[in-house]
This record gives sequence, structure tokens and C-alpha cells, in this order.
Amino acid sequence: GSSAPADGATTQGSPAEIIAVFSEPLRADGSGITLRDAAGTTVATGQLDPADPSRLIIADVPDLAPGEYEARWTAASDDGHLVRGTWAFTVELAPTATPAPTAAPTASAPPTEAPFPSPAPSGDGDEPTAGTADVLIPIIAGLAVVVIAAGLLMGRRDRTSPPA
Repeated sequence: GSSAPADGATTQGSPAEIIAVFSEPLRADGSGITLRDAAGTTVATGQLDPADPSRLIIADVPDLAPGEYEARWTAASDDGHLVRGTWAFTVELAPTATPAPTAAPTASAPPTEAPFPSPAPSGDGDEPTAGTADVLIPIIAGLAVVVIAAGLLMGRRDRTSPPA
């Protein structure tokens, strides 16, 4: 038999279907297929393909996270034999097209939130511009920390002078 995805294969995103193909027709009762993630949790189940009794199929494959998966099948043949097997494949992130921006911010913060006026955006407005406040506030905060630290160090030095 064969399988799709093939044993050891790597897929880009979730496969559309998971199929195990056998050399002879199977019985519906006793035949089935499950898909398990790396933790052993069953994430999808399937059955005998109604269009082809020599195939087991998971037709509704959920979105699979990247990782390793194992398909486990049980095949019941007309002569009463019951056979089990597994195969594994890996799912990688599917390449995605650049999504269209939905609710991305297109302007800088309103002037009421900034103590300094923001410059008008240049160009066609697609790129956010940093306002004066966005640049000056971190610089002022950094300088304040340095001044406070220096003041504390100088104050300690005066108090710990050696006795005369």
C-alpha cells in the first residue's frame, strides 16, 4: 500500500487529506485511521473511503500546528485478517502571503497625549512617523536616571568621609 503524505514526508501546512491505500478492499467495520500529534493526542479520525473501499481517509484535516504527526491505521480484510500499522510525517509552517493590513494604526498618538507637538506626517502617510515627544521623552528619562544616580553617589561619598 501507499500513503499520503508519504512516510517521512514534510508538508508545508496541513495536508488536505490523509490517505492510506491498500492492495485489496477493506471491511468498513473494523477499519479506520487516526492522526496523533507528537504528544500522542488524537487530532483527527477517518474511515473507509466510500468511493474506494481499498482506501482509508481522513477528509476533514484540521489546521495542524508545525510538528511531527503519526497516522495509525487498522485494516480489516474480507478474509477476517486484522492488520495495524503507522506512518509519520512532519508539518512545517506554510508560506503565507503578506496579509492586507486590517486595523493597523496609521497615525501617531493624538496630540492630547504628548506634551510636545508632533510633526505632520510626510509622504503618503503609510509609514508611521515618530513625534518629537516619542524621541525626547526616553532621552529625558535616561538623563534623569543618570542625574539621580550621580546625586545619590555624591551624597553617600560626603557622609562616609574618614574621621579627622
